[in-house]
Formats: sequence, C-alpha cells, structure tokens
Amino acid sequence: MIGEALLDAAFTPKDDATTEDKVKRHPLYINLEKSLQEQAAQFEQEKEAAVSEVKNEFRRTQTRAQAVKLATDFFHSLKPILPSDTAKAQRQVELFLSSTLNGLEFDTDEAGNIVGLVKDGKRYEDAHGHAYDLNRVVKEAAASVYDFHQ
Repeated sequence: MIGEALLDAAFTPKDDATTEDKVKRHPLYINLEKSLQEQAAQFEQEKEAAVSEVKNEFRRTQTRAQAVKLATDFFHSLKPILPSDTAKAQRQVELFLSSTLNGLEFDTDEAGNIVGLVKDGKRYEDAHGHAYDLNRVVKEAAASVYDFHQ
C-alpha cells in the first residue's frame, strides 16, 4: 500500500474495531484505574493529615499567646521591681516569660481555657505529684529573679 491507499486503510473502521467497552475491560486499563483510585485515596488522606496538623499548630499558637497574656498579667500583679525605662522593662518581662514558659505546652478545656501544663509530653508536676498551674510557675520563677514592691 502506498499513498492514499495507506491512509484509507489506516482510517477506515474495521469490524474488530476497539470499542470503549473493550478498552475498559482490558486488564491493563483495570490495573491503571485501580492504581489511580488508590493514589487519589492516599492523596486525600495526606491532605486531611496536613490540614489537621495546620489546625493543631494554629490552636497551639493561639493557646500559647493566651498563656503568655495571662502570665504577663499575673506577673505584673506581683508588682516586680523593674527598670524605670519602660522599653527596658518590657523587654525584660518578655525575656523572663519566654524563658519561663519555654518547653511548656498547655492543655485546654472545650471553651479554650488553660487547665493544665504539659512538659516533655507529661503533666507538669512538682516532686510531690501536685500539678503546676500557670500562676504558680510564673510566681516561683519571678521570686527567683525579681524583688517585689511591698
């Protein structure tokens, strides 16, 4: 076959032409379809895990910000003696709270209130097994560093 005869032969339908149904029943097609479905399911699981991780990280960040605010308010209520320069005093408070709260995580209730402290994956307790709360941690750390107005 040469020229137009070759083209005609290539583009003329035959009786045993491949139909869509025959393609979909072929083992290679079935295996590829199954593989694609498995990949889609795996992608969906990974996406859900990533979304969950981002939500948890956001929640931890918000909880930590709430804890820092509560700790700052409590620290100021103790009336520590701070430098008269407000910028220095603010920086000193930030450094103190950063070092004091470093390594702590915070358990919250359904309303988002801080109900417990966690350190190294365990409840933060003293030598007698009593749980520390945020105010106690701040008060003990502040007493070791600052003097207080009477």
